[in-house]
Amino acid sequence: MLRKNVRKMNNRLTTTSTAKKGTLTRKRLLCLFYLAFMATDLFASPYSQVALKKGVFLVATNNLTGSSFEKTVILITKYSKYGAMGLAINKPTELAASDVFPSLKPSKTQNKLYLGGPVHPKAMLLLIKSANFHNVPTIMENVYFSGGQRTLEKIIKNIGPNDIIRTYAGYSGWSPGQLEAEIKRGDWKVTKADKSSIFEIDTAGLWQQLTESLSGQWI
Repeated sequence: MLRKNVRKMNNRLTTTSTAKKGTLTRKRLLCLFYLAFMATDLFASPYSQVALKKGVFLVATNNLTGSSFEKTVILITKYSKYGAMGLAINKPTELAASDVFPSLKPSKTQNKLYLGGPVHPKAMLLLIKSANFHNVPTIMENVYFSGGQRTLEKIIKNIGPNDIIRTYAGYSGWSPGQLEAEIKRGDWKVTKADKSSIFEIDTAGLWQQLTESLSGQWI
C-alpha cells in the first residue's frame, strides 16, 4: 500500500511539473510573439501598400523594366470609375519650364520641366504646393493640381514666396479597369504619397527609396 501511495504522489508531482512547464512554455511563446509584434510596429516602414485612389504613388516594379515606365513613380491625380490619371514625378528633362512655357517665371517656380507621361506631351500640367489656393482641385492637403494657360496665369498672380510650382509636360492615363489589371499583374505597387517626395529638388533616388521601403530592404 505504501508503494502505491508513493507511486501516486510521484505521478501527481510529474503531472504538476509537466503542466507548469507547459504553462511557462506558453508564457514564453506569448512574450516572444509580443516582442516580435512590437518590433515590427516600431520599425514599420513609412511606406506600405494602400488602396488605389487619388493622392497615392504608383511605384513601378521590375515587370516594367525596358518600358517607358521603368523606375517611374507616378502621383495619381484623378481616379474614378472612368479611369485614372497621374503625373510621373521623377522624370526631369534637360529643359527649363520657362523656356517651354514662357508664362512661367523662374523666380516663382522650380524651373525644371518634368515629363509627366506619354499622353499629350505638349499639354502643360501643374502641381502646386501652397496654403493659399481656392477653387483648384486638391490632391492632398496644400497640394493642388491644375493645367492650362489661363489657369496658370491666375495661379502665378497669386503665388506666394513660400509656394512651389512644378511643371509637367504630358501625363499618364488609364482607361477603366486598365490600371487595376496592371496592379494585379504586378506591374505597380501602390503606396501613400507625401509632399516632401513630390516637391524635393532632386527626385533621382525616389524610386529606389520607395522600392526598398516597400520590399523591406530599408531595415
